Amino acid sequence: MARKKTKFTGVYYRETTTNDKLDKTYYIRYKDTNNKDVEIKIGKFSEGIREQYCNLKRNEILTKLRLGEEVHLKHRQKDKVFLKDIADEYFNTRADRESKNKDISSYKKHLLSYFENTDLNTITKKDIQLFKKVKLETPLAPKTVNNILALLGTIIRFGINEELLKNDISKFIKKDTIDNDRERFLTVEEIKKLYKEVEHDKRLSTAELK
Repeated sequence: MARKKTKFTGVYYRETTTNDKLDKTYYIRYKDTNNKDVEIKIGKFSEGIREQYCNLKRNEILTKLRLGEEVHLKHRQKDKVFLKDIADEYFNTRADRESKNKDISSYKKHLLSYFENTDLNTITKKDIQLFKKVKLETPLAPKTVNNILALLGTIIRFGINEELLKNDISKFIKKDTIDNDRERFLTVEEIKKLYKEVEHDKRLSTAELK
């Protein structure tokens, strides 16, 4: 399979498959001190490797070569996984509809802002419970909080299914039961509409609407 360029100089990938699923294997290329081309395999997308990381490793090697240092390329023993990486992949699979735009807006406002710098591999049940508690203490309606939690669960399960994440925190996401019949106040427009409906009944319309 031919190499394909990325937006970073010297960073390429080949399309591969992992467990019968489409994958990418990343490589970096550079010239050594003898001006010979060197190609090094960095890793797969499904393993958490991204273009940005490959670019950093290439720049690290070039810096060492300029300083005359010996190059030892070491892979990270445990790659961090961030919500943005999985969410970007998830939303790319969805059709461009109004529901997608609404979910992206909700994701950026409530999920990305909260978990942006958190390694998903380190999230625990307590972290999810705290996030839920924080959202319930805002003016958001319980139904809205449920929708936010549902979106988080969907993104996480996508990451698990695509082998981008191993820590299945979706099992810790519990939505609250919503009482749709709870008492509430009528809006001004609803009151006006109700008043208009009973105008013909003098007994019901004796009080004026202020």
